[in-house]
Amino acid sequence: MKTFSDREKDVIHRLMQAGKGRQAVLMHELLKTFYFREENGRALIVQNQGEYAVFFLKPELFDDAEKRDDEVKRFFELLALLSYLNRRGYITVYRHVTEKMYFIQDCFDAPKVVNNQLLLNTKGYYSSSPDTIRDPNKNTVYSGVIFRDDHYRLILETVAGTLLISGTLGELLPSAETAASEVAPENTDGNTEIQKIENKTKKEFNKLKDNNMNNELNTVPKRGKAKTALLYLFVVFLALTCAAALASSYWLYIRMENHAQSLSLLSESYRSFQDSILAANAQATELPPATPVEVEKTYYGIDISKYNRNIVSEITLHDSITFIICKATEGVTYTDPYFNSNWDIIRAGNYLLGAYHFYRYGDTPARQADFFWKVVSAKGTTDIAPVVDVEQESLPHDVEIDANKFQTDLLAFLENLQAKCKRSPIIYTNHSFANKYLTDSRFSRYRLWIADYTHHDTPVLPKTWKEAGYTIWQKKDNQSVGSRIADFDIYFGKLSDLTK
Repeated sequence: MKTFSDREKDVIHRLMQAGKGRQAVLMHELLKTFYFREENGRALIVQNQGEYAVFFLKPELFDDAEKRDDEVKRFFELLALLSYLNRRGYITVYRHVTEKMYFIQDCFDAPKVVNNQLLLNTKGYYSSSPDTIRDPNKNTVYSGVIFRDDHYRLILETVAGTLLISGTLGELLPSAETAASEVAPENTDGNTEIQKIENKTKKEFNKLKDNNMNNELNTVPKRGKAKTALLYLFVVFLALTCAAALASSYWLYIRMENHAQSLSLLSESYRSFQDSILAANAQATELPPATPVEVEKTYYGIDISKYNRNIVSEITLHDSITFIICKATEGVTYTDPYFNSNWDIIRAGNYLLGAYHFYRYGDTPARQADFFWKVVSAKGTTDIAPVVDVEQESLPHDVEIDANKFQTDLLAFLENLQAKCKRSPIIYTNHSFANKYLTDSRFSRYRLWIADYTHHDTPVLPKTWKEAGYTIWQKKDNQSVGSRIADFDIYFGKLSDLTK
């Protein structure tokens, strides 16, 4: 029958010790004491703002594929055990307030942001990218496996928060050890098995009575038979006590068997994690995309160009930024001078990335689409669909504008771009411009990024998008980030919808 492994028993022992004489402990602090220790070569950072977790290993563990696989497997075995104990009420984990980040290792002391880098301890260990920790000489001291979606949520729910330990936790180890020393009965009917135990006990007692007690009763004087009768009753009492003890042991076995089955089912439910982990290791850091259970919520972002210079590097842990959209191109020849560096920093910061093209009336639509896509695709794939920025500055000041031609050209640009990127582009504009130059109902096929600087709860929408609604709202153009100012954007919904 299934029993707790030695590693699982050790974790249960440590939980029991932590629960002695205390009302509660912090789960992530407890894990630092025996699992995430520098001497073990493990660490964990949970990034709640970006909704991912990174399991770090020292190079000698991470670079050896077999050791890395074993460490990740052990980590998920720990999560499965803690989740099992939590579900069964042996422990309870509360997260009253969600921290922006959890730093879990015994050598991480008071992490803070210094010179746009995350400084982790007094040794000078720092991180400037999600999956790498370096020492002051820029040597890699830890490399990480990134977990997202369901994997991230499992980690967060299991390793972080206030831990309450039930007094019943101690039942598991004696039960497991007793069950391991017994032979599992073939018949699973509890009453039948108890009857077998009682019958066996009575049989042994009757054999003892027939072979010994009757002989003694036939040989002692009558006046001694009263004492013998008392001895007889004492033996009966002992026999019945043994029967009760055996029955109790059997019920303990039945309970442990149910626990073992539950743990087996739990392990089965997380088998997909292990499959994902194997695939992730083959790709060094990334897990295959899971199908997350998403809820709609508010996410914040900024959009930037050369005018914001290196603003991305000034974003700190205190900024609640999830997505950043940077300018890539304009017209048919201009590339933003900060585009490449912004792209790299956004990727390193693990933000959702978008790129936009500033549309110029008068430049050939097809050439603009070709130019934009050539520049963007040379860097890779954006998380957010390509964006076209069209506003009053898109129009020349000294030329009379034909509104019909403008709309025809812009639609041609959008169709050309969509054919190249295989995604439906997003239109950035404001309601006054759109009500004059974007009146064709075909524009409503494209998602809207609306600029409307107001203190109201919702933006004013152009007539064309009254029914379709908007996707992103640029609410103000003066958001402080570090020492600089940027446009501030809001998205409400599921991230999977933003990145489709």
